[in-house]
Amino acid sequence: MLRQIIIERIVVNEQNDNRSISKLNSGFPSYLDFGKLRSEGISYLGELSGKIWTDHNVHDPGITILEVLCYALIDLGYRTNIPIVDLLAPPDESKNEPGSFFSPAQILSNNPLTITDYRKLLIDIDEVNNAWLEVATDIKADDLCREEEQPQDPILLRAMVTHTPTRKKDECCKTYLNGIYKVYIDLDQKLDKLFSGDPDGRKDYEDKVKDKISSVLAAHRNLCEDFLEPILLEKAEIGVCANIELEDYADADTVYLALTERLQYFLSPTPRFYTLPQLLHEKKKNMEEIFAGRPLIAKSSHGFLDTEELENLPRRKEIHVSDIYNELLQVKGIKTVRSVSIRSCDSKIAPGGKDTKWKYIIPKDHIPVFSTKCSGFNFYKQGMALTFDQAKHEYFLQVRRDGNAKVPYKVPSPYLDLALENGNYRKGINEYYSIQHDFPKVYGIAKGALPNDVSDARKAQALQLKGYLLFFDQLLANYVAQLSEVRKLFAFKNGDENQRSYFSAIPESVPDLAQLLRFNASTGQLADWRIGGFADKGQGKQVLAYPISLTKLNEHINNDTFKKADLSKEFPPYDFGSSTENKLAIALLQSDFMNDAVRPYIISKGEQCFYYYFLGSSPELALMGKKSYETEREAMDKASEVLYTGKFEESYSTFSLFNGSRYTFDIETDLSSYGRYLEMITENKELFTKRRHQFLDHLLSRFAESFTEFAILNYKNVSVGDAKLNGMAENYLSAYPELSSNRGRAYDYRLNGWNNENLSVTRPPRVR
Repeated sequence: MLRQIIIERIVVNEQNDNRSISKLNSGFPSYLDFGKLRSEGISYLGELSGKIWTDHNVHDPGITILEVLCYALIDLGYRTNIPIVDLLAPPDESKNEPGSFFSPAQILSNNPLTITDYRKLLIDIDEVNNAWLEVATDIKADDLCREEEQPQDPILLRAMVTHTPTRKKDECCKTYLNGIYKVYIDLDQKLDKLFSGDPDGRKDYEDKVKDKISSVLAAHRNLCEDFLEPILLEKAEIGVCANIELEDYADADTVYLALTERLQYFLSPTPRFYTLPQLLHEKKKNMEEIFAGRPLIAKSSHGFLDTEELENLPRRKEIHVSDIYNELLQVKGIKTVRSVSIRSCDSKIAPGGKDTKWKYIIPKDHIPVFSTKCSGFNFYKQGMALTFDQAKHEYFLQVRRDGNAKVPYKVPSPYLDLALENGNYRKGINEYYSIQHDFPKVYGIAKGALPNDVSDARKAQALQLKGYLLFFDQLLANYVAQLSEVRKLFAFKNGDENQRSYFSAIPESVPDLAQLLRFNASTGQLADWRIGGFADKGQGKQVLAYPISLTKLNEHINNDTFKKADLSKEFPPYDFGSSTENKLAIALLQSDFMNDAVRPYIISKGEQCFYYYFLGSSPELALMGKKSYETEREAMDKASEVLYTGKFEESYSTFSLFNGSRYTFDIETDLSSYGRYLEMITENKELFTKRRHQFLDHLLSRFAESFTEFAILNYKNVSVGDAKLNGMAENYLSAYPELSSNRGRAYDYRLNGWNNENLSVTRPPRVR
């Protein structure tokens, strides 16, 4: 890490391209400046011990320790200065680890609220070209109050039950029933051509589309709102006839293609879908505006609609010739328009095909469609007619219309959402290298620094210094461990089975670490009574206790024969007839340790020979240590280690005896026991619950949410800091996109069933 810091601060001399480190200005911030850290440390030492320690020169061992610690702090400062996006990045093998961020599509999506929002929702359906919603002002509340005439429409029947005032008939509301909408749909297919001569097929197709549209609306219906059965608009083909004077530079073919495109968009506009990058970069829309009123997409979508563009596409009920004049004059190359008329192309709508020279009234439940086939354009230049073949462009115009078809994008897609910024996982953040390796060899604390022939006193001095420095090593190792687990602190759900908010690490790079730890791991052999070839336990393990017969132990204690007993023969391991019985005994014993129901006792076999044993709730067995100790104090200290180690399931080692016919176990310790000990003294369950509550409060505050009112309302069941409340907050945060975006969404009455997950908020959106 230090080498990387120095490389990053190298100054390049542009003139001679020499690379060097500036002596005058290192470019380091204060927390990475060794000189400043050293001077502040010495100054602080002077304040604390100026009367008894005045030698602050480089040869003093205390100053050497200070300098080594300063270098270690610089290393930690560099790691802390790593971009937060990298600190929060999960390891490559943990991509599914619970995170703490939502993508824009997840957190900004919202159930449709306005009429424009519902139009966007409907237009995103495959079969829909355009859609309009109108408030059903013709449905009066007093109509629903008439007992003699009940409405037949199921929507109105529900409205009557829901909205009918409980008053006399003459006191009913005099205004229309609010919250009911008419839905008009422009399909993207011309049904007359698609189902020519097949009326039954057309009706089936229309019924399926209506049902699909009604299902989508019901799935996204807001409270106190409803929609009438969709009305599929018929196509009313109209043509435009015009005599046009062109500019001298204009080309008739180019002008014709331009004006047909403009008239097509004016008379029968098709909303244009955009991708998210297009709206952000080309149209300069902000993210909140883009996702406003857009529901969370389940599987696929055609993109985004520009709100301003969509609102400028009203459903036309009449067309003025003056509007056609205005549209034509906007086309580049047109000088003047001599005359314009509108022609109906459908003989069923306007028999005789009479031209309209002022205003064209669109028939009820129809939508205009611009037809180039029944349109006619005459072009002039300087008063002279131009030869123009309109029919040769028909194929190109048809290809252009087909090219505007909607393109679906599957979720997830970069066209529909922005991916979360993925930082680079720094694998070495949690790696720690002991400061004891940085000391001069003369200190004798590095591995192999002392020769074998030095005195025991010198070895003890080295171990004493190692033990003193181990305190700093442990703090520094814990720091990098905490830094590497920052992402777990801010995760919506705690994926750590151990439920930690303080993280620690074993400084394994410390030389001769096992000799410095109380829970040391010594190499040894199992006792001779282990029948069946289980004598070699390998490196790093130490047997702390094994089960014996409680009856046998009481006999020796009561008869005062323990001192003369041969432990390997008199106290063989208590065995069980099946692995299930063995597991049950371990579970009971572990429970006793967890609940402090195990008591240690010391028994003597003579001078400088003390053993410990334990009694729990089992009436059949006790635990006995295998090793003797010179003093009673040493034996009790080791027994206290067993009281801690026995709480962990990993400490129990199971094996079989007599070729698998009997089973027994023992309690062992290794370096991992020291790690569990660190966790135990650092944080208990109560502290974790309290700190987890604080982190969850921070995460909730991002969304201006709080669980305070919820806790007050449920004070009898949960309390602030309670693990149950924390679990509720985690579930709430994890489901926040659905809960927040669907606050006003109503129950989907089209789905059958009762007492199921068909709820207004948690129900997943219906696939379109």
